[in-house]
Amino acid sequence: MSRWKIWARFFRLPNLGTVPGDPLAGVAYATVTLGADNVHVPLISRAMMALAALALYMFGLADNDIHDCKDDRRTWIRRKDDLDARPLAIDLLTMREAKTARALCLAAFAVFGLAGAFPMRWWMLNFAVLAMIFSYNRIKEIYTDWGLWFMGLCRGLSAASGAATAYPPNDMLTDLQASQIGFFLAGWVVYTIAITYLGQEEEYADEPLPFHRYMWGLGVFFPFFAIIFFPTPEDVPLKLWFAPSAGMLLAYVAWCRAVHPLGRRHKPADRRKAVGRAVGAILLLQMGYFLAPLSWGWTLAAICLGIFARRLRRIAPYISGS
Repeated sequence: MSRWKIWARFFRLPNLGTVPGDPLAGVAYATVTLGADNVHVPLISRAMMALAALALYMFGLADNDIHDCKDDRRTWIRRKDDLDARPLAIDLLTMREAKTARALCLAAFAVFGLAGAFPMRWWMLNFAVLAMIFSYNRIKEIYTDWGLWFMGLCRGLSAASGAATAYPPNDMLTDLQASQIGFFLAGWVVYTIAITYLGQEEEYADEPLPFHRYMWGLGVFFPFFAIIFFPTPEDVPLKLWFAPSAGMLLAYVAWCRAVHPLGRRHKPADRRKAVGRAVGAILLLQMGYFLAPLSWGWTLAAICLGIFARRLRRIAPYISGS
């Protein structure tokens, strides 16, 4: 196997497509709630934000395999040809190489963060992401419920960091703004928890899932509470919510389609496919926010993110995202 394929498996290449869009969706969400004229995040900062999120996510993947190497070796050493086999566990990578990759990912995160010249609240939220990653990788097998929350917070805080950055850096967040970010964060956290729960022990999955599996994906609608319970500023037309609302609805439909076949006995491959589709639904959610401001810049970002995610899956169809 070529080296690039090994590294692609190590970093779960198909899963990376939705990661850069988390903080960018946060910026777009702030644009929806504040109005385009009140949000000023330079293009270079948005690019650095996306790259920093990607680097931090890759750090988490590397740290996970390094920490779990001994347990993974017992699982995969006799199944080296399985697409889910971890390269580190089956000796396709050395521990030194893995640790070097982990360090480089963390360094890249710092470089992108400094290049973006982000306010302190961005750094605070992303250091919280780092803490969640570190904690999740070490407790997920011991305290599974806590592990679900930590994984949810990893992506939720990443998305919230984009939203928080879009507000004036020198001003304290008002109760309205903090509440809006809170509901946005909650939606990302709850949906990520649902995906993580769906993927738990998927290699042993075979039992039918209960009917309420359809309810697990309802977290995508949490941002609606920002409209219902907190008034939108007068200079922000409600029509800006049309695209995000469509994104939420399409993401939920994608979730339902993903979990529908799991109502009967199924194979681990079926569960993996469902998880992959549920992860892909995040892209629909992100694009809903991207298209809300009705600007060429955000439309181009949506197109680029869609192409990026699609190309990742096409160039590496043999690589599992699990």
